Amino acid sequence: MENQEDASKRIAELVKSGEFTQQVQAMQKSADFKRRMLGVPIEEVIVSLDCIVNEVKIETKPTYHFDMHTPIGVPNPPSGVMYVAELSVKNDQGIRTITYPASVFIQGGDSIRAYVIKGKRSNYPEDDSPPRYHPREFQENEEAFKLEKLVDGKVVLTYEMRPQ
Repeated sequence: MENQEDASKRIAELVKSGEFTQQVQAMQKSADFKRRMLGVPIEEVIVSLDCIVNEVKIETKPTYHFDMHTPIGVPNPPSGVMYVAELSVKNDQGIRTITYPASVFIQGGDSIRAYVIKGKRSNYPEDDSPPRYHPREFQENEEAFKLEKLVDGKVVLTYEMRPQ
């Protein structure tokens, strides 16, 4: 194993010869580097989960429209209501709850397929290119952007929002 002084000399030689820069550029061009640093396209982290619904709760949450003409310190009144469906589910992945940002006609005992983004949104790139994601493990509570109600394995009802 090289000692620190030998390693420093080797790096200095590589930098001086230009080989170091070439190696770094080659590494940055590699697909693996891009995947780890920039993340992956959304298509690679969308997964479907087949579940049995135990219970459904529909919550209402107020939405607010902030007006520039409202004086500072005066609270804005709610301007609307948003519905959120919270589905208690049973599945093979250990997920307990799936939320969906709308009211749904699904009840306990129904079979569903929920589509979730199993990734954390990347901060890069910062330009107008499509967002990228870093894969992650499943969590006990997942948010679905698409729900399908299944009867005898066939889709009979679909709810879909644009993935974020």
